[in-house]
Amino acid sequence: MPYSELHIVGGLHPDWPFTYYLEMVSAIKKDFPKLHIKAFTAVEIDYFSKISGLSIEETLKTLKRCGLGSMPGGGAEIFALRSGTGSVLKRYQVKGGLR
Repeated sequence: MPYSELHIVGGLHPDWPFTYYLEMVSAIKKDFPKLHIKAFTAVEIDYFSKISGLSIEETLKTLKRCGLGSMPGGGAEIFALRSGTGSVLKRYQVKGGLR
C-alpha cells in the first residue's frame, strides 16, 4: 500500500449519529489495518460527545477502539476554554457556538 495515513475532518453532519462515524472508522481500519487514521478535530469530538451523550473521554476511547490513531490539531482551543485555561475567541462567539 503506497499510503500510510488517512486524514478525515468534516464530522458535523446534523443527521448522522455518532455510530455512523464509529462504523466508518471501523470499516476503514478493517479494510486497511496498517493505515494510520488521523481524524476529527476537537470541535468534532465535542460535537460527537454531545450527540452521543458520552463524556469527551469516553468519546475518544470509543473512537480509538474503532481504529482512530490520532487527531489533527485544529479546534484544540475548545478544550482549553472548557478547562478554564483559555479565553473565548471572537470567531466562536456566535449564536449556537460555545456553551
